[in-house]
Amino acid sequence: MTSDARLFRIVARVHPGSPTASMKLRETLVARVLELLHGEPRVTLSREPLPLSATDVDYLCATGLGPATHGLCKAGLVATGASDRSRLQGADLTCQLLYRRMAGAAEQICARLNAREIVPVLLKGISTSRQYYRTPHHRVLGDVDLLVDATELATARSVLRELGYDDFDAESLGDAGATHHHLPAVIHPDTRVIVELHAGLFPPATPAAGSALFQPRMFRRELDDTRLGDAAARRFSTEFQLAYTVAHWAGDRKWPVNVISIQDALLMLSPGQDFDFDKLRGWMTESPWLAGVIVAMVHCLTGAELLELPRDTQRGLTTHARRIGRTNLRALGWLIAQYPLTPPSSRPAWPAEFQARIAWRALLGQRSRMLRVPVAVSRALVNRRTVQRFNPLAALRRYRKRRTRNSSGA
Repeated sequence: MTSDARLFRIVARVHPGSPTASMKLRETLVARVLELLHGEPRVTLSREPLPLSATDVDYLCATGLGPATHGLCKAGLVATGASDRSRLQGADLTCQLLYRRMAGAAEQICARLNAREIVPVLLKGISTSRQYYRTPHHRVLGDVDLLVDATELATARSVLRELGYDDFDAESLGDAGATHHHLPAVIHPDTRVIVELHAGLFPPATPAAGSALFQPRMFRRELDDTRLGDAAARRFSTEFQLAYTVAHWAGDRKWPVNVISIQDALLMLSPGQDFDFDKLRGWMTESPWLAGVIVAMVHCLTGAELLELPRDTQRGLTTHARRIGRTNLRALGWLIAQYPLTPPSSRPAWPAEFQARIAWRALLGQRSRMLRVPVAVSRALVNRRTVQRFNPLAALRRYRKRRTRNSSGA
């Protein structure tokens, strides 16, 4: 039986709405940790501590849940060895320091931009950490993302230069410099804070970039005023934050380990938020691709019993779920359970990470069907640019080229 045929057989038995799939999602490491972090206190406090192995702690720290897990450890809700407790404490202290640096840098930049009559929009973690997290540094930040109008980009860049920011190392930057929705990242030589100035929300080649929702004339309607210290800034409404977060999550090249976006979405949909589901359903009707991504996220959260939506909201999402296709939802739910809710040490040998990435993107395509998965895998195996370093054949070609160069040089 081929790998793709095995996928068909597996997903036919595993569906986010079935008891088997719900149990699998609920029993994954990340789902259990998120339940302890954001579940009903009466339920979590009555349970036995969740045992964590060294590999579990490795994965939680690598995916950004280390600081929050340290809080669970202090509360006695998880059990782990002394060395692992020290590692969690180290992750928590490190993130506290990094968050203070990044929040201070963001406030300084916003204040300097205000002096130039520019009010930036806070993007991603620097916004959601303050908007939804009781302990802001539990939302781990990699950099500070700020959005300005395209006409303000040159002025904003000169402000960063005045504050001492330099070009980031090209090799560490990865492929960010090749995108057109933000400038290449800059870094401060003293604080080591990395800043990205955005003029748009998504790279041009991504599915979300073509959505009318994510164009300036639309998303500027969803801006709310906020402050960073004495500096003025803006942030997105909760409904738009969810749409932006899940769209970014779906297209992220690090999707197999992107747990932070799942936690962000969970907090945005929590009962304490005044969420307008009618507005969200309108956006989903206009963008079938976005509808698929949101339905996949909601299936993940409800299947893991982390989220319970009102019945009328569930009925509204059911309409979009039918358009996506039952088989697609089965596959998407199964992929989420394997990547990123489960650490690598507990995953099956198949599918490999590059196969999961290809299947994920193919299944989210408008009116896609399972037939697209083997076709996408086949194309990727002969096109090194599709999966970059995750493509085994592309890696083999690079290895052979290096051998050839070394032989000719000798």
